[in-house]
Amino acid sequence: MITYIGGKETGGKKLKAKSGWDNGNGTDDYDFSALPFYKGGGGYMAGEFECLGGGGLWWSSTIESENKYYGSIIYQLGMCHDTNSTAWATFPANENFHVRCLKD
Repeated sequence: MITYIGGKETGGKKLKAKSGWDNGNGTDDYDFSALPFYKGGGGYMAGEFECLGGGGLWWSSTIESENKYYGSIIYQLGMCHDTNSTAWATFPANENFHVRCLKD
């Protein structure tokens, strides 16, 4: 998906909603309408939220590995208010991040 929309350096701006971010709204070129945590919900299994109003994380369907303590370790896509880019990271599957279904 990120390659299709022009790469990670500008993908965040193209996927972010046109409003709702503390600073750095997007153009929502693909109707993804990405919103930050406090607008769309999400957080970590311990209950804390991070980067409220300024960041969001979305699960991918790609499992990076299995871990005997956490189970599946899955890739997630992240965006922050102060950049137009996107970033990939991995987290245990028991975290509370956003989910988006995309049509192939």
